Amino acid sequence: MIHSQLCTLSVSATRCSEDVCNQQGEKIGKVINFRVDLENRSIAYVVLSFNEAFGMGDSLFALPWQALKVDSRTLCFVLNVEEEVLQNAPCINPDRWREQSDQDFVNQIYTHYGYDPFYDETGHVHQQAGVKI
Repeated sequence: MIHSQLCTLSVSATRCSEDVCNQQGEKIGKVINFRVDLENRSIAYVVLSFNEAFGMGDSLFALPWQALKVDSRTLCFVLNVEEEVLQNAPCINPDRWREQSDQDFVNQIYTHYGYDPFYDETGHVHQQAGVKI
């Protein structure tokens, strides 16, 4: 199995807003950063913080890149995930980035949201997973 190293890419390195909206256009949180698989040059997952009003507290959550779309008009991220799925989503602990770079943790994120795992059994990134940078 390949052991890829993940690093953090700030959302400020993109041309997008950090705001995240739901399908109705309501702001529900912010993209904190992207976790990038350096070896495969792919975004492994996105780290979000939700608004208190959304009922998710101030926890950080990991989502597959595919769960977000960018609104080309506002350059805001739009989240395409049901609230019930988010209620049980994997949380991120900023003090444990190393453990949360593990391939099993990343695959757990993808399967939780109903996507194919990011890594295959040999440790390579699935063709349809992530986005190349």
